[in-house]
Amino acid sequence: MQIIQYSLPMETLELTSAKEILQDAANWLEKAKCAQLPLGVPGDYLATSLDRAEELDDQAKESIREIRNVLMQIINCMKSLGPYCAYVAGTELLKDLRFMLNQGIFPARSVPVQVATSALEIFNRNLELNFHVNDIESGHVHQLCELITPRVSSLLDTLKQCWDSAPAKTTDEDTKAFCGIIFVKERINAWALYKLLTLIASCPDGPYAFLKCGFCVGQLTESGSPDSAGDKPSISWKQLKSTLENFREGRSNILVATEVVEEGFDVGQCNLIVRFDLPSGFRSYIQSKGRARMMASKFIIMVERSEYGKFVDGDLAQYQKLEADMQRLCDSRKAPTETERDEHFADEEYPPFCPEGTTLRITVNTSLNILQRYCNTLPNDNMTTCTTYFRVKKLGQESFVCTAYLPLSAAIKQPVTGETVKRDKLAKKVVALKCCELLYGMNELDDNMLPKSEDSWHKDVIDFIGNHERERVEDKEAPQPGTRRRLQTYSKLVPEFCTSSRDPSTTHYFYAIRLVLKGHLSADRDDRFEYDQSVSVGFLSRASLPALPTWPIYIQLREFTVYTDFVETVTLTAGQLHAVKKFHYTVFNEVIGFATVVEGLSSLEENISDTLFTVPTKLVGKTYSLDWDALTRLITPNGFLTTLPSEDERRLLGIRPLDYENAVVASDYNGQVERFHVRQVRRELTPHSMVKPFEETTAELVRRKYGVTVQIPDQPLLEVRHCAKQLNFLRPKPKDAESPDRNHITVIAELFRILPLTNALYVKCRLLPTILHRMQSLCNTLQLYNILRCKSSVGSAVGAVEQWKELENDHRFRGLYSSSPRGSPASSVNFEMSPTAENTPPVQRMESEESPDPSTLDSDSDGSLNGFDMVNGVKTPQSLGLFFEKQMNKLFYAQMHSRIRKRKNDSKLLSQSQSPLRPTLEALKKAEWMRAPEGCQSSLTPPPFRLDSEFRTDPRTTPFPEIASLLTAITTAKAGDNFDLERMETMGDSFLKLTTCLYLYGKYPNYHEGRLDHLKAMQISNYNLYRLAREIGLGPFVLNEVLEPLINFTPPGYDALPQTHRSMVSVNDKGLADAMEALIGVVLMECGCGSAMKFMTGLGLKVELSGGVAVGSGRTGKALLRDDPGVAEELRQLISGLDVFEEHIGYKFRQPAYLLQAFTHSSFYQNRITDCYQRLEFIGDAILDFMVTRYLFSGTNRWLSPGELTDLRSALVNNKTFSLLAVQNNFHSHIKYNSPKIFALIRKYVEEARTENPNVIPISNDMLHFGMVEDDKKEKFSGYERAEDPKTLGDIFESVAGAIYLDSGCSLDAVWTVYYNMMKERIEFCLEHCPKNPVRVLYEYEGTNDVVFQPLEKLSNSKVRVTVDVKGKGSFQGIGNNVKAAKCSAAKEALRCLGHPAPTW
Repeated sequence: MQIIQYSLPMETLELTSAKEILQDAANWLEKAKCAQLPLGVPGDYLATSLDRAEELDDQAKESIREIRNVLMQIINCMKSLGPYCAYVAGTELLKDLRFMLNQGIFPARSVPVQVATSALEIFNRNLELNFHVNDIESGHVHQLCELITPRVSSLLDTLKQCWDSAPAKTTDEDTKAFCGIIFVKERINAWALYKLLTLIASCPDGPYAFLKCGFCVGQLTESGSPDSAGDKPSISWKQLKSTLENFREGRSNILVATEVVEEGFDVGQCNLIVRFDLPSGFRSYIQSKGRARMMASKFIIMVERSEYGKFVDGDLAQYQKLEADMQRLCDSRKAPTETERDEHFADEEYPPFCPEGTTLRITVNTSLNILQRYCNTLPNDNMTTCTTYFRVKKLGQESFVCTAYLPLSAAIKQPVTGETVKRDKLAKKVVALKCCELLYGMNELDDNMLPKSEDSWHKDVIDFIGNHERERVEDKEAPQPGTRRRLQTYSKLVPEFCTSSRDPSTTHYFYAIRLVLKGHLSADRDDRFEYDQSVSVGFLSRASLPALPTWPIYIQLREFTVYTDFVETVTLTAGQLHAVKKFHYTVFNEVIGFATVVEGLSSLEENISDTLFTVPTKLVGKTYSLDWDALTRLITPNGFLTTLPSEDERRLLGIRPLDYENAVVASDYNGQVERFHVRQVRRELTPHSMVKPFEETTAELVRRKYGVTVQIPDQPLLEVRHCAKQLNFLRPKPKDAESPDRNHITVIAELFRILPLTNALYVKCRLLPTILHRMQSLCNTLQLYNILRCKSSVGSAVGAVEQWKELENDHRFRGLYSSSPRGSPASSVNFEMSPTAENTPPVQRMESEESPDPSTLDSDSDGSLNGFDMVNGVKTPQSLGLFFEKQMNKLFYAQMHSRIRKRKNDSKLLSQSQSPLRPTLEALKKAEWMRAPEGCQSSLTPPPFRLDSEFRTDPRTTPFPEIASLLTAITTAKAGDNFDLERMETMGDSFLKLTTCLYLYGKYPNYHEGRLDHLKAMQISNYNLYRLAREIGLGPFVLNEVLEPLINFTPPGYDALPQTHRSMVSVNDKGLADAMEALIGVVLMECGCGSAMKFMTGLGLKVELSGGVAVGSGRTGKALLRDDPGVAEELRQLISGLDVFEEHIGYKFRQPAYLLQAFTHSSFYQNRITDCYQRLEFIGDAILDFMVTRYLFSGTNRWLSPGELTDLRSALVNNKTFSLLAVQNNFHSHIKYNSPKIFALIRKYVEEARTENPNVIPISNDMLHFGMVEDDKKEKFSGYERAEDPKTLGDIFESVAGAIYLDSGCSLDAVWTVYYNMMKERIEFCLEHCPKNPVRVLYEYEGTNDVVFQPLEKLSNSKVRVTVDVKGKGSFQGIGNNVKAAKCSAAKEALRCLGHPAPTW
């Protein structure tokens, strides 16, 4: 132990003057027995007469005493720490006092607060003028020398010496075994000292840069972010835990604390303990000394020099003697027997609680601590603190009884009354002990008599999720399982018809690939190659191809539907089979280009097996046949030479124009190999024709540029276009629409070699990788279809599908392609159109019947049908150029009104063209549509859809989703396909959240919201969905890469090398989770809610509660917690006035207790007949999220893009929207709470709302209930600089939805009927304007490089502030509960100030 002496600071005139300012105010407050003066009283407060003491009540006296004590603490801070620390403490106190004045809730405090505020303002101004405390810069220690006391200087010297002498932890000298605690008596002094040390340590090159400080006191507040501990003199429970954890793990090495850390907290081992103030007694001395547990640790006591002898000879000597006596007794003491232990505890004031079968016990002295620790584990918001309220009643002389009221979210719902004891403090401990005993019996305390943590109720988690060992990654820096960063590879699946066959038979299945034109993007005269139905390709397969849906491909500016028609079985001779193999090899190597790409492929030709071979086909009459002539021509040796013929060869070459008609030519005369389609032979042109604008002949131009001399002067020229290098035809290429004729050029015939295939066959062969890739993915999806159908039993009673639904265009390209322009070659190919079913594929007819001529229709002069184009005989809105991402970003807002009109037209088309998915279900819905759900007023507008009936259908008789839909659900956006899973993932995510919440609510009726949230997060987490996806083997089915045939496609019959792009596909873990949600969304939208729940159960998700209350069942539970005779009267009093609210929303509660529960905040202890609203909010949030999301998928909104869905969902389902709707519908007038902070926040929000809408009902002061709140427990106000969206309002809006759901017999229709009427105007507004993420809008308007978001700034009220800098236009700030909210707020402020009208949420 070491004792350090310090001197008192020298008294100066400036210091004395500053202290006298506060001392005079404190003296006035001491005498102020009547400070209840009007705020407008003129004159000097200090000269006010104080002769009306009898008018003050106990509350006012306590308020005055608190304010005076704080002023005295500032004076003490000045004496102990110096002017700078006093200025810091005074400034913080001044903020609190000003805030209290602005609130005006406690009139009795107004005058004392004004006196204290005035005194502090003068005090701070004095320090600024005399000591320049406001000019101190970060880390400048020399500026602080005159502003701190000798006591603080001695402390700094001590810390520096201890750091210098501390041993190194490792070889790194900068890392030392240095960790200590500085014990300070006063809380305000501890905080000011912490701020001083933090400032000193902020200088990176200063002598005290080694300090990493933390701050810890015992007075906990109701809110505070863990990362903002130390911003204020008080901290929250979360901040306290975070501070202690940082100290234990070495992120801070000095802890400035009050005596609260002396015992009861695990702060880890320390090697330095400094008593900045003397110990208050032996207990304080021995417990603080005991914190120095490390070897060679130091225990230092700081003593004022004049008090040194008195302390050493007096208190310290007594402490050391007692310590020695205790040490001697402990060394010789034997462990007590069980009888001695029982006798010892029997001597206590009250016997402890000792559970049977354990030696652990809870005593009256530890009961309060354990009870508060339990309350700290309960869910709460930032407005209130979960704590137990005690009401002590004096029965007589030395006779007290106490009643404890636990938070409403606790397991104990009713008040607990203890036994009668002699002292009031003991009465609190006794009832706390009784509460602990009850909690233990309810399994809320673990075997160590401590509150259960999330990890301690593992049994319930296993019961819900299952006993699965979580995947672990040893490297903490490596991506964790279930995250987006973790990428895993899976072997690509090869369908059966593409696998090798050892069957010696020479019989093959012959399939023809047929392309049917579906529409044009624009008129293009060069389209004969794709339209030529007489020439195509097909394939021979050992195995039969399963029935597959048709699908679209996109060639140049046209959309085609692909059909795979079975023709016949054929038997090949050995020679024919060899020729077929040769053709297959030549097509993929020479035509497609695999000859130049060997990465990932083994030697090609010799590895071709008898599996699947591509062959040329021709149309003879009405049927296809194998084109042996074309096959023979293509496999001609040297048929694909591309070198420029020599002059001798060209001189002897006989140019026959017919040889070049419809041919593909190639040459390398210009230094690189190029292929061209011959469009026509220009007999009127020769090499000696003039070339514009060069003013020379073609022959002269070729000789000048390429050094090639033309040998045949009278040959015709060829008009050609470049052969496209594109091999992926899965998706439209809008850029091709810019200039359809851009590749048309004229060349000399003798410079080119003719390739052994026609234009049409060349184009069809280039389609093979795309077609085969799609066939393989559909076959794999069919395999997944069978797996999922078997697992879920959905559709088990439905027969096999005879014809699959066509694979549709994505929402981005729907209606993009109009029908064939008049005069195009397609007019010779006739189709049979279905006028009623949009999704029915056209059936090609080879007869001579004509397709409808657009000229015969009633059309406008521009050739369109009153603003519509014809696609398969169905009217679709013109939408050219509006569905591509770049154009969408630029034209979104300019085209908004036309898009809304388009959606309305689409809804008419859907109602006319779509056939019912399940006639029985639709009939049931229609029958229910005519009547309003029970409890709902008939005057309410019916919502666009009902869902209860979907939960009552039999999943076994409901057809399982088609493979086209399943393929969409397993295709990620990264695949770059014509569709992706994002829309269905949104729907599946919302439904999974809903069903999980409803299941947990019914499964665990005694769990509070915090535990329910934890269990919900475990089920819907990306990791759990990824785990389930791995169990069903979903990984290999997921499509997650863009088709690049020359890189990641393996032609049938070839061998892909292992661990290459051709044999493996990479999918991140979150991608698998997204696919699971998308599959749920697909089943939901195609089969209904009941089938989707059965499907999720088959996947391993817990969503169906056995024997529980099902959606739409009509059965309800009980809202009341007890059923005694007095409940009815209590309920009547508590629900008084709520009938007006019921009339307003249009719903009459059968059990008004549900409505009471929905409006009861956890701080409202007067209500002991229902629970608080947290559990109702838990299910209400999920219900509203699902109903809004489902609405966005219905009717006119069916084809919203994923981006639009996300923006609309975010704009409609958030606390801002719900708070606004709650105020507009007068929810705020009925909330029951005991929180001044909530009251102030809601009142400010309502006042701001009234400036925009005067119809909003103002909040009245009598809404604040203080009937059971002790004076010393009332919340203090701090840190709310402006009106914000109170989370309580959003929570109440959700909890009422949960109450209606339960009261109506679990009817989603009842909830949606009520809430649709409250939300429809907001929904329609958002659909019309489609608010976007303000951050994204700001980037779009100002440019990514001109917008910079600064690092967040953590505020003392647990919020964060973010500043955004817009280049050349200024900086803008936003505040929110988290970084995302703050960034949105800052972006919205920037958009507002910069005058951008874009709607944002």
